[in-house]
Amino acid sequence: MFNTSLAVAARDAVNQGKDTDTNPKNDIDDKDFATAASWNDIQHAANLGAKGVKLTGDISASGDLNINSTFTIESAKDATSNYSLNLGQNSIINNGNLTLDNITVNGSITGKFGTKITYTTTAEIKKLENECYVLVKDGYTDSTGHSEFTKENDNHVYEVIMQHGTVTYNPHDNLAKPGEPINPNDPNSPKVTDNDVDYSKSVKETIHYVGAGNQTPSDNVQNVTWTRSITVDRVTGNIISSTKWQPSQIDYKQVNTPVINGYHADVKSIPATKVTEEDITKTVTYTPNGQSFQLIQMTNQFLQLNIRFSQRILMTQLK
Repeated sequence: MFNTSLAVAARDAVNQGKDTDTNPKNDIDDKDFATAASWNDIQHAANLGAKGVKLTGDISASGDLNINSTFTIESAKDATSNYSLNLGQNSIINNGNLTLDNITVNGSITGKFGTKITYTTTAEIKKLENECYVLVKDGYTDSTGHSEFTKENDNHVYEVIMQHGTVTYNPHDNLAKPGEPINPNDPNSPKVTDNDVDYSKSVKETIHYVGAGNQTPSDNVQNVTWTRSITVDRVTGNIISSTKWQPSQIDYKQVNTPVINGYHADVKSIPATKVTEEDITKTVTYTPNGQSFQLIQMTNQFLQLNIRFSQRILMTQLK
């Protein structure tokens, strides 16, 4: 037995229940290719001696298929992808000259020793790659001794391993838009989500000035951007991992307080401040020159009056 099982675990279940007889043109007088939409169509064409069949979709087997002459199974020319033959526990028994062209066979092909094998994994690998799988190992193509049925490859299983492809989104190298397909080759593939593009956020430090009337300076604002990378499974659309957030700079720069004639500020400058993932706001207050001096002078006078008043009481008591 020659087994051509191709990474079935890496794919979703293909169409089932297509093995009912759809009664195609059963009379193949010109011994040409027949159209096959079911397993019965293929068996019927082989029994009538057709050159082969053109598949119109994925087909699941409902019995063994005996090939005793030259026979080709291929995907229809207008097919948008390569179709699959899913044999399950059934087999294709090749006692003639079987050619498989642009189709995928999941199951076992048997034949007499010396019978030529024309199967390749190219079509299935290409189909899976278009579905965003990545080839890890092609145990069939990389091996030797599979050009014909021999005692050496009898009952041999060739393993082709595919894994899910990934894509990494970030604001520097690979932007994405929510709602667009992750796989550009397949508009029905999982869509980019808002979470997939949560790879950039802006924060700021605002220095707010008050107290100088119409001379009050405008706010001083410094902006910083935090970024990260997000890796997404291209087959399922699930987020696999994300890196830590990184700021575009470590500290906000020191800001010297603007000098305004007739006013003085409560701080000469705002020192350099470490950037955080939250906004920062600081306020600088201006006060008119002379206002605090008058207050101190009045306070001193008040203290002096208190002292004099207290001395006067003491002198009165002494008398």
